[in-house]
Amino acid sequence: MGSFSDQAVSSGVHDSAAAAVLSWQERLINAQAGIAVSIATQDEVVVNAQCGAIAHPVLSAPWVQQGLDLIRQHDMHIDQVLTLPLRTQQAGSINQFILVTPLKLSGHVPQFIVLLKTIESSTVLSQVTEALSHSGQLIETLAQSQSDPSLEYAVQRLKQAMGILLATNEHDRFRPLSMRCCNELAAVFSCERVSLGMKKGNQLQVQAMSHTENFSRNMQLVQAIEAAMEECLDQDIEIIHPATDEEAAVNRLHQALTERHHTGTVASLPLRGQSECFGVMTLERN
Repeated sequence: MGSFSDQAVSSGVHDSAAAAVLSWQERLINAQAGIAVSIATQDEVVVNAQCGAIAHPVLSAPWVQQGLDLIRQHDMHIDQVLTLPLRTQQAGSINQFILVTPLKLSGHVPQFIVLLKTIESSTVLSQVTEALSHSGQLIETLAQSQSDPSLEYAVQRLKQAMGILLATNEHDRFRPLSMRCCNELAAVFSCERVSLGMKKGNQLQVQAMSHTENFSRNMQLVQAIEAAMEECLDQDIEIIHPATDEEAAVNRLHQALTERHHTGTVASLPLRGQSECFGVMTLERN
C-alpha cells in the first residue's frame, strides 16, 4: 500500500471550524506547525487548514507524510491522541514529535489534526498528550451542543476554562503563571479579587492575587484570606458565603472575610491532587 504522497490529494476549501480548532490546539501546546485534514478514503486527503511554517506543497513535508501514514495504519479509526517521533531528524538534534488527534465535528468524513512539536522529555510528552486529550473532549462536546441546546451552559463554561488554560500556558514560571490565572478568573467571573494559596508544610500561604504585584503576609487582608483558605483546606470542601440552606460546611472565617473587607460573596475551592488537597483558590466579588 502506497503512502499518502503517492495518492490523490486535494486542497480543501478553508474550513473555519477546523481552522479554529487547529489554531486552538497549536496555541495550547505551542506547536511549531500543524494541519487539519479530512480523509474520505485512503486515496483522498483534503487539507482544511494549516498553521505555522510549512513548505509547499504541504503534504510533501516529512512530518506531514508520517502523520498521515500513522492515521492510515489505524485505518482512520482513532479515538485518542497518537504520538510518533519524527524519523528524519539528524543525530543530536532536539526531539520532535508528530501528534495526531481526531477532530470530532459534524459530518461523516473522518477529520484529524496533525501537529509538530519539539518535546524535551517523556514528562513533557505526557503533559502535551493529556492537554490535547482534554481539548478533544471539549471539541466533541461543542459539536454535540449544536444539536442539543441543553449543553450550551456546559459548553460556555468549558470554553471559559480552556481560555484560561491557553492564557496561563503562555508562561513557564510559577509566579507569572499563577498571577495570570488569578487575573483571568477575576475577569471571567467579574470578581473583585481572586487569590491562590498553596500548601507549604502545615501552613497555607497566598502565592498570587489578581491585579496585585506585591503583597505581604503581614497585611490584614492577606491574613483574612489565608484564614478562609485554611477553613476550606481543613474541611476539603467547597465553601461559599453567604451559604445556601443546604450548605453543610463551616464558613465562619469566610463570613469574617466578607464583613471585615466589605466583600459581598466569597467562594473557596480546594485544589486536589491525586492523594490530597494541595491548595485553595478563593474568589471574592460584590
